[in-house]
Amino acid sequence: MSEASLPTHSLIRSDRYILLVFRSFMSRVWFDLVAPKDVLYFERAINKLKLNGCEVLVTSRRYYELLQLCRLRRLKTIVIGRHGGPELIGKLLASTRRILKLTSIVYRFKPKVAVSFASPEAARVAFGLNIPHICANDTPNAEAVARLTLPLSSMLITPSIISRDVWVKYGIGRENIVSYNSLDPIAWIKTFKPKKSILKALKLNREKPIIVLRPEETFASYLMGVVDLKNIYLAPLIKNLLERLSNIQVVIIPRYPEQREVYYRLIDGLILNRGNRIVITDRVLETQSLIYYSSVFIGAGGTMSCESSLLGTPTISCYPAEPTIIDKYLIDLGLLKRTSITEAIYHVENILSEDIVKVKRRLRAKARRIMLRMEDPVETILKCIYQYLNH
Repeated sequence: MSEASLPTHSLIRSDRYILLVFRSFMSRVWFDLVAPKDVLYFERAINKLKLNGCEVLVTSRRYYELLQLCRLRRLKTIVIGRHGGPELIGKLLASTRRILKLTSIVYRFKPKVAVSFASPEAARVAFGLNIPHICANDTPNAEAVARLTLPLSSMLITPSIISRDVWVKYGIGRENIVSYNSLDPIAWIKTFKPKKSILKALKLNREKPIIVLRPEETFASYLMGVVDLKNIYLAPLIKNLLERLSNIQVVIIPRYPEQREVYYRLIDGLILNRGNRIVITDRVLETQSLIYYSSVFIGAGGTMSCESSLLGTPTISCYPAEPTIIDKYLIDLGLLKRTSITEAIYHVENILSEDIVKVKRRLRAKARRIMLRMEDPVETILKCIYQYLNH
């Protein structure tokens, strides 16, 4: 930088300008977002770093809910590559191509630290360029992702209810694991304020029961051979809800277009009567508000079931594999009910037979007491990042 390019102020102010430029260069952080949860989990940390003068690079990939959520939250990212789909060959090729594209961008940006929620591409690129990689993860059951990220990561941040022994077997040192006394959704539920506009957007009547369903992660490697798009996992439950209950509103939140089309075909063959209604969302919405105002939430995944439990909504998990560590914890707390697809209808009937307002008030009070004892994951994320920026 030449003297002519500096602001025409005093020498002291010029020195400060140079120092700011230097600090900006030395405080570069790269975040790689590869799933919708990553946006919610890292959003506050990204914004705080920017406010504190850090230069932040945020990359993402073409993935239905991920990009829509980025737009909804007004989070700007550089889109690199795409999701590999349900097949192993597609995942491998997409990841390989993405690594090549990311390498060029990250090499030019020269971050001092990389951060991701178990992104294999971020871990590989950071390791190859000798950049410390902070890996967040609360899903040890996703073995392939853990094996691809943890051996290459400098640090793992994770909920304390997951034993270090669970992670060490994947190739990270015990001393490199930072645990926090919290669950991941606290990172965004902490600042959450429900918006009634979601009910108007979906034309839902608050006076009638609202049952929200979140399908399984059909494209996840850890559920290969367990679920697929040909057999609709939640189909028996949906049929039971419509046949046994009346005046209900069922909202299905598909994960991607292929899944949405499958559910459209399913409901085309169903008869709606007795005041029942089905809504299949066709875009990413404020799902936290939808869950907050719903009567029952039924999840076949992980994150939204955890969200719902912490929001104090009656929550049923029909996860198609062994219950996760997070699920077991929430079950022990009395915030989550675990059941099979066929048995879920009986639990829904029991919930709706009670005064739902009182049920939710009781659950919310319990969830609030539990959350007050939890740490803010964002503070842990920032502390870990600043350890590398100040090194």
